[in-house]
Formats: sequence, structure tokens, C-alpha cells
Amino acid sequence: VYGQKTLLFFSEGVMCQACFQQIQGLQEFGAQLHKRGIQLVSITPDSPSDLEQAAQQYGITTPLIADDDHRMSAAFNTLGKGMHSDTPGHAFALIDKGKVLWYRDSWLPPYREMYVQPKQLLKEIPTT
Repeated sequence: VYGQKTLLFFSEGVMCQACFQQIQGLQEFGAQLHKRGIQLVSITPDSPSDLEQAAQQYGITTPLIADDDHRMSAAFNTLGKGMHSDTPGHAFALIDKGKVLWYRDSWLPPYREMYVQPKQLLKEIPTT
């Protein structure tokens, strides 16, 4: 929804179980994000059909974007920053009206994390 902040989560997609566990974890904190005026959208390098199947398997109800041409991942400079050169890293971007307000790449130093505890992530996301 335009006019609402959006937390983008870039991940390696269906081949990465930790990525979908991250989406599930963030989804559980959806009410807290909503209170702060933030919606969650996850972006993966998968085809729409593979993504739809994984969403059903993992019970994902938050929006998912199939970035199978990698254009969004490349635009946010996360492509090749993860475990594989052809997929996005584990990155988060808080955007509002097209402006990046905050960015955290979880796979790059100093973090080097496959999974970020949602409570920790909520602490790091700016409130303004």
C-alpha cells in the first residue's frame, strides 16, 4: 500500500529453508510491524509457481514477489551478496515512498547470519 512503509526482505528463495523460516518469523510479528505502519514484502529469485507452492508449504500469508529476472535484487545491490553468486543475500530494506530509510544485509560482515531473530530486527528498524 503506497503511503505505508514497507520492509523488504530479500532472500535466496525456495532452495533456502532458513529464508522461509525468516519469513514465517517476521510474519508472526506482523501485528507489531502493522502498529508501526510497516508492511512486510518478501522478494525471492523464484518463479511465481515455485513461490506459490512454497508459500502454501510454509503457510506464508504476507506478500511475496517473484524476482525471477533478479532485477529488484540487483537494484537493491543484494544480488550475489549471499551464499550463491546468482541469488540475493539475506537483506532487509525499509522503504517509504520510494526512499530507502534503512538497510541491513544480514549475510555480510559483521553479521554473517542466515536467520535474524525477529525481536532483534524490530529493535534495529528505525521508528521514524
